[in-house]
Amino acid sequence: LQVHAESLPGGPPWLCEHMKPDYPTRQSIHLFYRPALKCLQSLLSHPLLAPHISFVPWKVWTSAAHVCHTYEDWLSGDRASAIQDKLPKGGTVLGVILSSDKMNISVMSGNRMVYPLLISLANITPEIHSEISMHTYLLLALLPIPKFLHKDTHIRSLPHDWIIHQALSRVLALLKTAVHVRIMMNDPVGNL
Repeated sequence: LQVHAESLPGGPPWLCEHMKPDYPTRQSIHLFYRPALKCLQSLLSHPLLAPHISFVPWKVWTSAAHVCHTYEDWLSGDRASAIQDKLPKGGTVLGVILSSDKMNISVMSGNRMVYPLLISLANITPEIHSEISMHTYLLLALLPIPKFLHKDTHIRSLPHDWIIHQALSRVLALLKTAVHVRIMMNDPVGNL
């Protein structure tokens, strides 16, 4: 069974970077993350998600007169249609969802806190997003929560925010580039 489990395709690899804030901390700060584009490609290649991913924005009207537009999800909104209209023929828009919340990852050994950053696609139908067993969210990064040595909480909050912003900037750098460069990715059946 272990041989079969190890033959399954793995997810995107984990990377680690040391972060150096301007203020001293109790412990060194490490950012653990995975390449965002590889995470999105992993979601696009997931065989169970293939029938639930939409690539074309649409509009739903309440009548044939096109008076009242109803919004069901991101692809039925005006913004997705406006972005799609600006893309070259054959291109499609992928909406990215990021989610995070503070979490304790080690109660018994050091009381370490992080912000797990999750990533998903807005192109996946909302009904599937609510099913936990479909694994529509991938863990993209563990954003560090450093403990600074300075006693004043007001002064500690500024470098804390700086660390979070620097970590997000590093993790999302390739996504920001992809917005301007426009990259090709495989669709759920393997086509470019």
